[in-house]
Parts: sequence; C-alpha cells; structure tokens
Amino acid sequence: MTFTLSYYYSELYPFIIFFIFISNKKGVGVKRSLLLILAAFVVALFVYPTPTHADFKKDFLYKFQSRWSDIVINSTGSRIFIINDSYSRIEEYSSSGVLQAIHGNFGTTSTEFNRPQGLAIDSTDILYVLDTGNNRVIRYTVPLSTVSGTALGVTTTWGAYGTAAGQFNNPTGIATDDTYVYIADTDNNRVQKCTSDGVTCTVWGALGTYNGKFSSPKGITYDDSQAPERVYVTDTGNNRVQWFDTSGTYLGQFGSYGSGTSQFVLPYRAVTDSTGSFIFVLDTLNRVQRLSKTDGVADHTFSLTTSGAGITISPSSVLYITSLPTTYQT
Repeated sequence: MTFTLSYYYSELYPFIIFFIFISNKKGVGVKRSLLLILAAFVVALFVYPTPTHADFKKDFLYKFQSRWSDIVINSTGSRIFIINDSYSRIEEYSSSGVLQAIHGNFGTTSTEFNRPQGLAIDSTDILYVLDTGNNRVIRYTVPLSTVSGTALGVTTTWGAYGTAAGQFNNPTGIATDDTYVYIADTDNNRVQKCTSDGVTCTVWGALGTYNGKFSSPKGITYDDSQAPERVYVTDTGNNRVQWFDTSGTYLGQFGSYGSGTSQFVLPYRAVTDSTGSFIFVLDTLNRVQRLSKTDGVADHTFSLTTSGAGITISPSSVLYITSLPTTYQT
C-alpha cells in the first residue's frame, strides 16, 4: 500500500514538536534542534519503508487533487468505472458499489497511466481512457468476468504530446458515439474527433472567446437524442457550454461567468439525459445545474459538499457524480 511521504513520517511529528519545545526551553539552540530532527528522519529511513521515485511523484504531485475523477457506467448498468487519479488507476465497481478490480498504476506502458482524467464507454462496452499525463488515449475491451483483478484487454493506444492532429496537450475530457472519439484537448484549446483506432483525427477550435473558440475546454459529451447529433463542450475558461454537430460546425452556446442560476464558474464536466431535454453541468461552486438544452436555463441545482469531478447517467437514468470523497446518486 502506498502512502504520501508526509504520511510515512507523520508518526515523528509529535517528537519533532517535542524536540523544538525542549530545545527552546533549555536554550539548546537552533543547530542542535536541527541535528535532533535530522537524526529522527534518519531513523525513520530504517523504520519505515522508503517510497520509490514513482511513489514520490505520484503522491506529491496529485495529493491535492480529487481522489476520484471521471466516471462511466457500462451498457447494462452492471459495472461502474471510476478514475482514481491519486494512484493513476481505474477502479471497477459493481452496480451496488462493491470494488471488483483495480486496473493500472503509475507509469508509461500500455497498462499504466499518468494522471488519467477522462473516461468514455460505447454501446458495446469498449472503454476509452484519456491518459492525460501521457497525452494519449488507451482503448480497452471490458472484461465480462467480475473476478477481482481481471485485466482489461488493451486493443489500441495512440497519441503523444504536441499540436498536430492526433497529438495532445493535457487532454481532459473524452466522449464517443461508437464510431468516433471526441477529445477536449485542453491546453491546445481545441476539440479533436478521432476514429476509434486513432488512425485519423480532425481538429476544430482554437484559443479565443468568439463562437467556436475555446479557453481550456475540459469536458465533452455526445448527444444523439436530437437531430443533428451534437457534441457539447464545457468551455471552462470562457465559463460557458458550446455545442456543435459531429463535424465541428458551431450550433450554439449558453452560460456566462457568475454564481447565479444558469451561470458558471469554471464549468468542468457535463452530461446529457436520454430524454433529450436536459444537460447537467458541474462547476467549481460545488454544484450541479440541470439546464434546458433548448435555451440553457437551469431549473434545478444540486449542491455538493466538495467540488465535483465526474458525472454520468446510468442506463436506468440514475445520475452519478464523483466528488471527494463521495460518489452521489440522484
């Protein structure tokens, strides 16, 4: 089991405080106090397991991020996949919330992740993981077995750091329509539409505030409940949601900066319902707003105890929201 470095040596904190108190009280001096503290840490190196470089990078780099990130549910509603970005892995749960398997860990191989942030699953239960820190997409087959530890089968991996089509810079959101994959290429301020194997990618958008432009887009969701089929993008830096047809043609937008109803402060994720009526949007004000897809007017706000990280709707129309340290069902 991996802990943060601060946890490794947390048992020493009372002794360190005691050393400092005694040193000051008896006039031992700063140098001797520092030597005592150093000696305590040297002892700890032998008493407690030493974290590896990967542990250090993983734990310290992500310790202030949400433990759980994006979430998706398979076509039957029997399996829930959640990103645990603290440990760069995918956790697989039953519909009742029982942990079934853990997939991956920190690294760069095809079975490892570096701060994954996005998940998408198609109607045939093909799972896509947006491996953000490695600037790539990993396509998996979802196992039918519920045996704990069952590995996901890697079928395709594509992507690299860069600005060309098929390359990414800190991508955050991913969606699929079963044929294509749509990616919010966050730090490139654009959306990429790729074939499911990543062979061909097209790009739309660029940095800006005009229609069809983006500022750090982070969430993306596909909606086939109305014609034409739509792709909704949470344009985070511009505090709005924009929607497009599947070719990237701009269709509309709603939202503005603010804490009021139908406004956003850095909207992060979004998901549409199966009826074609509503879109649910997470922002950093610890809330989810349900808005009409017709005019962008919110008719309901659901408050969270902490900032939401992921949102999805099950086949039975149950809304799931990941938020540190809880997954909500509404």
